Amino acid sequence: MQYPVIDVEETGKRIKEICDLRGIQAREIRDYMNFAAMQSVYDWFRGKNLPSLDNMYALSRLLEVSIDSLIVAQDEGDGGTECYGRLQMLKCELMDLRCRMAAGALLTYMHAAQNWNRQAVK
Repeated sequence: MQYPVIDVEETGKRIKEICDLRGIQAREIRDYMNFAAMQSVYDWFRGKNLPSLDNMYALSRLLEVSIDSLIVAQDEGDGGTECYGRLQMLKCELMDLRCRMAAGALLTYMHAAQNWNRQAVK
């Protein structure tokens, strides 16, 4: 078994992709992490360096994914099937969340419309 090594550049790309999928921007991460500047976040996105373990954990909580989902191993590479599978899973989770939110909003609208109609008839 080979010693696992993190691919810093690909991990940065993965973090950026997940942020994009979740609709979270660097400014929101900076505020959440209580950073004075956004440079650290941009450095993560570019793969210049990795978040500390504490920051990686906080980032995983913000993005609602596991730490393992954020990390790309060197042997996994850019086009690895595991990487692609996890990204597809995240896209499906996000789509499911959006569908549930839309359904909830529709039900709220329909309920409000019914109440309005009842009051208008009186």
